[in-house]
Amino acid sequence: MCKTNRLGIVLCIGMLSLATGCGGGQTAASKVSDQTTGVQEVLQQGMAEAETEGASQSNADASDDEKEDGTESLSAADGETSQNPDSAEAVGDSEQTELGTTEGIDVDLTTLSSTMVYSEVSNMMVNPDQYMGKTVKMSGTMSVYHDTDNGQDYYACVIADATACCSQGIEFETTDKLYPPEGSEVTVTGVFDTYEENGYQYCTLRGAELIK
Repeated sequence: MCKTNRLGIVLCIGMLSLATGCGGGQTAASKVSDQTTGVQEVLQQGMAEAETEGASQSNADASDDEKEDGTESLSAADGETSQNPDSAEAVGDSEQTELGTTEGIDVDLTTLSSTMVYSEVSNMMVNPDQYMGKTVKMSGTMSVYHDTDNGQDYYACVIADATACCSQGIEFETTDKLYPPEGSEVTVTGVFDTYEENGYQYCTLRGAELIK
């Protein structure tokens, strides 16, 4: 489970906390429990939106096919509906895209809607073990957190949900240690991993590369 601490980056009602931790302690479990319901609601909302869009597209394709074949009136009278194989194939491709997978990338968040990408990142925080070693691609806003206790800077890519009231983010570490300015829009790829610090386990993208 995930503890939202440094660079867990949960921004609710305009307040950003750049502190994400994964796992660790009773406090972590209670925070995740408070988040879980919200994550599930967001996920269900995204699935509902995807189904609605798919149904609308299928209806539009069926209507166009009927007009082209001159059988619209006959189909309406008989109460029959037909499914275009090409349309079904297109819907199948759309569903595959919804999974957020791209060649060479295990989890491509750039292909998802804002609702789905937010829920996916939330799931990474709650279930980090499911993503260990997977190559992740994401786009968002560059954020920097300076830890005054150890003097280190931590960098993260932050994304907002559909309503822009809440945000989630993931730390990333580039191999060249070069990072864009805070607040700039970035697209980053890296291997999902965790590390322990001060008794907590945090999530990060190792060997990250910035895509321009």
